[in-house]
Amino acid sequence: MARILYLEEKVSARPTTRGKEVRTPLASSPLTSDLSRLAPAPATLSCLLPCGILRPTHEHPSHRLDPRTQLPPTSPSPSFQVAQQDTLLALKDVMISNLGARVEALEQTSYNGQFLWRLPDIGRKMQQALSRQTPALTSPSFYTGRYGYKLCLKVYLNGDGTGAGTHISLFLVLMRGEYDCWLKWPFHHKVTFTLLDQVGERHVSSSFRPSEASSSFQRPVSNCNIASGVPEFFPLCQLQAPEATYIHEDTLAFKVLIGDTNL
Repeated sequence: MARILYLEEKVSARPTTRGKEVRTPLASSPLTSDLSRLAPAPATLSCLLPCGILRPTHEHPSHRLDPRTQLPPTSPSPSFQVAQQDTLLALKDVMISNLGARVEALEQTSYNGQFLWRLPDIGRKMQQALSRQTPALTSPSFYTGRYGYKLCLKVYLNGDGTGAGTHISLFLVLMRGEYDCWLKWPFHHKVTFTLLDQVGERHVSSSFRPSEASSSFQRPVSNCNIASGVPEFFPLCQLQAPEATYIHEDTLAFKVLIGDTNL
């Protein structure tokens, strides 16, 4: 908007013969004529703002929007709405899956210092261990008590260390738990591993007591300590013997007992 300066026109007063005052405009000049041409018509102004900015009362016809050229309000296309619904359903499926996994983990969690670990599809798992594709498997976590130590098992189905290629190696892993600040360290409780005979009663057990000097049984500073246990837990040749019934319906089962569980 243009800034328009108005020149205040002074009028001169001269007495008339009747004693009345007659106002005559200032004589026209090039300046006043130019200003008169610049000034817009009165019908187009509502007021002159204090800063001298002109505010129009009517829009110029060229500034008006033609209704024929205005775009109608847009709405999401059906394909976009379908994609949005698919995304929401996928997110719900992920949430349901996560909740299901959490519920399953809670159902499997033991709080009495005993834990039974079943390994289904054991034939495929042993082939993966033999090929080094999956050399080790880790169990869900369990506790020695409701507010006790947090532990898990780790098994090498084709052996590890001194038992590599000849034995099943079974280890205990001390995990960082919610109640570690109230527990006694280092962990010192007796540990008993058992391979369960799922048809007969020929269970095989092996026990050990933790070494208090071992870093595996100190209070964890990371998620898990180094696994410690029995590298030569059970001979592979006996596992595959015709009379052996440790594998039943393609499932192997281990049990662990933590002694002195009244913590």
